[in-house]
This record gives sequence, structure tokens and C-alpha cells, in this order.
Amino acid sequence: MALDIDGYTVQVYAMDSAFLHARTLFEFFTRKTQDYFYGHDEYGVTTKIKSSLYEKHWSSSLHARLMHAQDRSKSPDVKSFDPAEPEKHIKNMPVDFAMEVVRMWCKFACPLQTLADEDMQRLGHRAVEILDEAVVAAETVRTNKVTQKQVAQLKKAGRLPKDFAIPPLSWFGPV
Repeated sequence: MALDIDGYTVQVYAMDSAFLHARTLFEFFTRKTQDYFYGHDEYGVTTKIKSSLYEKHWSSSLHARLMHAQDRSKSPDVKSFDPAEPEKHIKNMPVDFAMEVVRMWCKFACPLQTLADEDMQRLGHRAVEILDEAVVAAETVRTNKVTQKQVAQLKKAGRLPKDFAIPPLSWFGPV
């Protein structure tokens, strides 16, 4: 916020929103229901969905980033989902968080489909459909007119190679 750049505050708010949603899902998947939040067990999935990335590397950084109004420009890098870039500043991690949420969502939806309760089975099938819809929607960010125009402008300005193309994400890596 101290940078005083037009529009930057909106980017920060959007980033914080993405981080808050990611943290909420991480807590849901990795914890049991308590007085102040729901966990995976609320839906009959009794096995904890593990995330060493969240539990060992991201949890404290997400908590600090979301719970305290402070200058976070000097916060340390954290472990990335991407082995090609093993550590990043947390502000550059929305895709990493999304990748881990997708992995964990699969680990949650599949057991839901096998529960004895038919309503939970239907919910499990719907959870898979929602994930499929989200993956398609995410792909449109890469291919939409706005993104393509920005890439074209960066190429024209010489900031990207002429043959540059944004590669598709592989959402269903190691599950």
C-alpha cells in the first residue's frame, strides 16, 4: 500500500481475497470441525486430507498475510508447488495455492461419492462437476481476449519473445 501506485490497492485486495479463500479451503480439508469452523468430517469424510505444502510451508505465511495490517514486502519466500521454481514470495503464489486446492478437492470429492448416504454421494458427484467447471473457467483466463491482448502488447514492446505463448496448466499432476 505504501507504494502509492494507481490501482495497486485493488490488486492487493484481489490477492488477499484469493489467499483468504485458499486458506479457508486448506483449513477445511486438513482439520476436523470445531466450534469456529467446519472441517472435512462435517460431510462424513473422516480421513484427513494431508497437505505438507500448506501445513509445513504455507500456513504461517498465509496467517501472517491475512491477519495483520503491516508491510509484508520483505516477507521470506515459501516453498512452491512448482519444482521448476522451488521457492517464491507468497504474493506470487495464487496458482500454487489453486493447484494444491484442486489436488485436495479431488481427495475430498472421491470419498464423498463412496459414502453410504445417497445425499453425500450426490454431493460428491456434484463436487467433481464443480471442479471440472472451475478448470474450464480457469483455462479461459489464459485464452481470453484481454489476456491475449496483453501478451500481444508485451510482444510488441519487446518484453516477450515473438513466439511466446502462455502454456496450459496441468491441474491434475501428482494426486
